[in-house]
Parts: sequence; structure tokens; C-alpha cells
Amino acid sequence: MSYNINLQHIIFRTAHSQPTIPEDTKRILLAYINSVSLGMGVTIKRINAWMNHVHILADVPVTVLLPDYVRKLKTTSSVAFRGYAGFPMFRGWARGYGSFSVSYYEKEHIANYIKGQEDHHRYKTFAVKNFLAQKSRRGHTGNATG
Repeated sequence: MSYNINLQHIIFRTAHSQPTIPEDTKRILLAYINSVSLGMGVTIKRINAWMNHVHILADVPVTVLLPDYVRKLKTTSSVAFRGYAGFPMFRGWARGYGSFSVSYYEKEHIANYIKGQEDHHRYKTFAVKNFLAQKSRRGHTGNATG
């Protein structure tokens, strides 16, 4: 008997990277993605979303082609959530996706990163705003020479 683990960190964005995944209803989208995944034999280890993108840590069996899996997630969820009251601005997904193989020994690190998306983006947004404010106070114009 063969034993395979194929951990993938998959990320895909909303159409035009618009913030169309509401925080208060994103759990519905994530549950839907989990359901579709289970139907394909894919085990989700961790899933989360932030306003304009989804992160998934999944164990994708060797019998499932990754492009087919992501295509099914994106097409079925686009149909299900376009026009759904809980996602009034959702217009589907952008073309493409990112996928990165994850070592068994790194899975907890990646799972924690995915779990902490809210804090990650809250800090990142604060850091960028703080940097731009400091730059502005120092008279930098924002171009490469200024």
C-alpha cells in the first residue's frame, strides 16, 4: 500500500482584487469550499480568507490534478455566491492562482500563517500606513528619486 501526503498552500484572489469577501459571512464561503473539497477527496488542513483572497492548506491526493481542483473550487463558488445576499459585492474570482508545495515539517507554520490572516493584514496595513505617514512628514514625494 502506498502512502502519500501532497500538502499545497493555495491562494486565489477575487475579481480585480476587490474586497468582496465580508468578514461576517466569510465562514459560509469557507464551509462551501471545504464541502467541495471533501467531495473531491481533498482534505483541507486550514482555510481562511481576507477581504480579497482565500488561503487554503490542503492535502491533495495524487488522483486529483491540482488545476482541476482549483478550477472546480473557483467556478462552483463563483456560481454559488454571485448574487448571494451575504456577498452583495462578490463578482467571482480573478484568473489564475498560486500554489506552493509545503513540507510536512512546515505544515504547522503555514497553518498558523493562514489562521492569522486577520492579524497579518491588520499589522501589514498599519505598517504601510505608518511608513507612508513618516515618509510624507519627511517631505518625500513618493517617486524613486524623492
